[in-house]
Amino acid sequence: MRVTKNTLRRCIESEVFKALWERISARTRYSIELKTDLLVTQAVEEINKRDISNLVVTVDKVTIDFGEDGEVKTIYAGSPVAGARIKRDIRIGNVVDRVARETGITRKTVLEILSRVENLDLLFGNPEEYIRSAIVVVRGVLNDLLINDGLKYVPTGDAWEVDLLFTDFEVLERKSIVGGEKSAFDRVPYDSEGERKFAESLIASPNVKLFTKLPRGFRVDTPLGVYIPDWAIVWSPNPAQVGGEKLYLVRETKFGYKDWKKELPQAELQKIFCGRRHFAAIKADFDIVEQVDLRDLVRRD
Repeated sequence: MRVTKNTLRRCIESEVFKALWERISARTRYSIELKTDLLVTQAVEEINKRDISNLVVTVDKVTIDFGEDGEVKTIYAGSPVAGARIKRDIRIGNVVDRVARETGITRKTVLEILSRVENLDLLFGNPEEYIRSAIVVVRGVLNDLLINDGLKYVPTGDAWEVDLLFTDFEVLERKSIVGGEKSAFDRVPYDSEGERKFAESLIASPNVKLFTKLPRGFRVDTPLGVYIPDWAIVWSPNPAQVGGEKLYLVRETKFGYKDWKKELPQAELQKIFCGRRHFAAIKADFDIVEQVDLRDLVRRD
């Protein structure tokens, strides 16, 4: 696999790039406000929907042959022993402490949830499964509330510096294409066939004045980890018009999905949602693109 140096082009010194960077480079910080009453209500509703089966222990009778050396030689298939009973003690442990520890919520909130669920009796039939199920439910509800209702981004007054993010780097020739005059780098790396076709469309379109795949250091902090958007693009609705209107876009690309909102992992979806909140806070144009031919690149509200 041949590796080549991907050199930064002089177009990042242009007024067009400076205008783009001015609009998308602002940094933010996020804050979270959790509505505990909603967490309790929704967690109780979801736990009540869970159907936890009791532990079942079966006893099978089998035949085992031993060789002369005492090693097991053959095990013949057996059959269940009718009427077998096994005396067993089930240790439940401290449910409240465990759920609180593994979800990050307070013991008081866990107690409130468990005191309101209607199927707590299932805990005694299969403690481990019930506790795991409760933890999964609480984590899911907690993430949804934090991301959808309690998350707020505000600008810090700082911005990403071009000189720190845009530097030469190495790329695989077979996983990159020549970017041409409109690309910030000599070559455009791609991770999929869809990205390759999308990059080719950007290069060919007269409406695209400049574009770059955003560096890995361009990051948005989220409660779930960092989010890194895909592309920054300068788009001219009327390319023949000198000095005409330009749109400064940040785009996430999702190619090859029937319904990416249903197919992507929940954590990735939530990171994208956080990214949308960040760019809304700095008044930057952010959206999701699914078409490699740029048909949905620009929103038409």
